[in-house]
Amino acid sequence: MRLKQLTFALMALPLSLSTYAAENTYNIVSFSVDVEKELSHDLLQATLFTQAENKDLALANKEVSNKINQAFEILKSYPDVELSDNSRSTQVRYNSDGKQNGWIARAQLVLQSKNNEALSNAMTKLNGILAIEYVNSQVSSAAINRVEDEMTKQALEQLNRKANLIQQSLGAKGYKIVELNIRTPMESGRFVARPYAMAKMASSMSNDEVQLGNGKANVRASIEAKIQLVQE
Repeated sequence: MRLKQLTFALMALPLSLSTYAAENTYNIVSFSVDVEKELSHDLLQATLFTQAENKDLALANKEVSNKINQAFEILKSYPDVELSDNSRSTQVRYNSDGKQNGWIARAQLVLQSKNNEALSNAMTKLNGILAIEYVNSQVSSAAINRVEDEMTKQALEQLNRKANLIQQSLGAKGYKIVELNIRTPMESGRFVARPYAMAKMASSMSNDEVQLGNGKANVRASIEAKIQLVQE
């Protein structure tokens, strides 16, 4: 008799677990909210380069080094301009018959600054020594950090409003937050840049100046949520 009772108890156990799981997944609602903010690009970056070709690799490297050293001397006068990358490379040069006939040496500098005027002036001074390969602007990490807490708070307030709306619309007495997944701008990298003209080559300008401009970006924080509606 005891064996039968034990068997019945074991048979009832999966049903109890199933009932418990069903209760905990009952009336679950998933939704998301987003908060977006427009920020001005506050960090300008410019990629500059020089290259030289020669049958003698040492001479090609020497020509490149001389120009880079000239550039470093000029940049000493611009403390607001930061050197974020400095790279060198060499490659074989081939003739029309596919035979090696020399070398190509190349050097690249990446400059960045939050001071538009300083970077523009530095690039103007470097004109004729280095060539402009690419110029772009972006929102700095510091600028995003300044608004991140504010955007997270706004997203949480929107979440509460939406959760209350769902609860009231479905006639529930309350709700419990089951799961939250918060994506801040820094964590998700959710920046939407707007196109704009960044730089004009000095050779195309009558006053030989390089003019730089800022763009804007939309940064976004989002929250994915699951709530359980309480009926009793």
